Amino acid sequence: MPILTPEDEKELARFEQNLVKDWRDLISAKEKVTDAHMKLADLIAKENTRREIFLRTARDVYKQMQVLKREKMSNIDEQDVNVIHDVIEADEQLLDKNKINLNSLKDLSLQREYLLKEYREVIEALKEVGTIRKAVVQKALKIEQAKNKLIEGEKLEILDQDFKDIQKEFDRAKGLFNKKVEHLQAAKAEVNGLWKKLKDSTTEFD
Repeated sequence: MPILTPEDEKELARFEQNLVKDWRDLISAKEKVTDAHMKLADLIAKENTRREIFLRTARDVYKQMQVLKREKMSNIDEQDVNVIHDVIEADEQLLDKNKINLNSLKDLSLQREYLLKEYREVIEALKEVGTIRKAVVQKALKIEQAKNKLIEGEKLEILDQDFKDIQKEFDRAKGLFNKKVEHLQAAKAEVNGLWKKLKDSTTEFD
């Protein structure tokens, strides 16, 4: 089994810093997707508004057709009335479905924004863990070097206390990171539920 050295810990700290950078880039990509969802929600809302206007006019046409159908010279028959009636009925159903879909999409987009905030907090917590981990290793190396140089006890005690202090800082940072990860997992579960709700609300659009 290979012997672990302080360099291995320092290497882990370096990897953690690289992970922070790559994670930030990933979150930036996720932000663009969330922005696209919000834009899509705006477009669906505008479509719904246009559909409501269309339906009001279609109902006017339908009512007028019903009036004219009674007159033999009007060139309006039952089939004409039924066609416009079917158009109105279909679009009313689509409007109701699109409103549900729109609400689901808005809920998802807002929750994704919250999730991205949780991600950023986890990333910052990981950055702190990596930074302090490196400091812990450096303090430990100083103590080992001091022992090898047979430095007097009082100075060694100061170094030991410095190490204990930075170790406490590391434990605090790691505890905070773990807590942030818990919050992130809860937020992810909420988003996953909203994805399912959006999927269930997506049936028809046209």
